[in-house]
Amino acid sequence: MRKNKLYCRLQKQQDAGYAKLAGELCAAGCDALIFGDRAMPAKELIALSVELKEICAKQKVLYILSSRVDVAYAADADGVHLSEDDIPVETAKQIVGPGKIVGAEASSLGHATKAAEAGADYIAVGPVFASHRAGARACGVDAVRMIKKRVKADVLVFGGINDGNAREAMDSGADGLLVSKYIYSDKSPKDAIMKLREKLSLRKQENGL
Repeated sequence: MRKNKLYCRLQKQQDAGYAKLAGELCAAGCDALIFGDRAMPAKELIALSVELKEICAKQKVLYILSSRVDVAYAADADGVHLSEDDIPVETAKQIVGPGKIVGAEASSLGHATKAAEAGADYIAVGPVFASHRAGARACGVDAVRMIKKRVKADVLVFGGINDGNAREAMDSGADGLLVSKYIYSDKSPKDAIMKLREKLSLRKQENGL
């Protein structure tokens, strides 16, 4: 993974369907879309994933399915994103097959180390600043620094990321951002992504990356 990557979660909005929104986010400059809907029937999710992957592919954006390894395999997604409660990384890698991305969330050094040793292609560390998930506490940028020093896998950061703290998050040594809530709190998800991309581009120039 090159430095300063921007991964975005795809979430349906009232005024736009998944396909339309995916096209806008890809065009705005994200490097990967992560999508998941645990309530959606598998057959419907597979069909939608095939459509979304095609949209992403046209913009050279990765399409990664959240949690549903079976659907990721059936839809030939570029990869799968696992939470700490999902199936083990090694099992997911066996299912999706070679050449596919398997990312794993980690809220602690222990979880991060275990996922990296199992072969995760990236570790999404968080929540770093805040979280909407019940019972989840922010781990802070110090945890990111520690994990980055201990694992060889690429490290993304998530949780409360916005254009105001994106630089701080990246200065922790992270290879990229994984953003969700901030994108949809802005009037335009496209504008929100462009703001983050501007922050990442500035950091890249300053660090010569």
